[in-house]
Amino acid sequence: LDRYASSNGVKLLLEPINPQETSLLNTVGETYDFIRYHGYTSVGLLMDTYHMYKTEDDMLESIKRYSELLWYVHVADHNRDIPGTGEIDFKAILSTLNSIKYNGYLSLECVSKLRPYDTAKKNIEYLRTLLRHINP
Repeated sequence: LDRYASSNGVKLLLEPINPQETSLLNTVGETYDFIRYHGYTSVGLLMDTYHMYKTEDDMLESIKRYSELLWYVHVADHNRDIPGTGEIDFKAILSTLNSIKYNGYLSLECVSKLRPYDTAKKNIEYLRTLLRHINP
């Protein structure tokens, strides 16, 4: 798939998933090493804050250490709900992403009891507020 993606200008993402859901590529480091070991050039990392909370000793350090292959970020709090409703420090996450000059997407991937529109609106408002403090 890497060769095919490369020849077609496509990028593929691998997302580490916590061990309660799979036994393959659970941590950011394992996934990074897998990509590098195989010499893939069109495969990068999708870091998901929900899974990182469960697997990483230091989420911020993982973002910094493996930033060269960070191509996409899913955001959800530790409880799989909207950022800001749980224990993850999203101000620190966004500050770290800013410090590594990440300019990719932040995609909400959560399970919320709110309607989809209200979930998206609350997420955007929360992250926008944090981003204003990081990049005034």
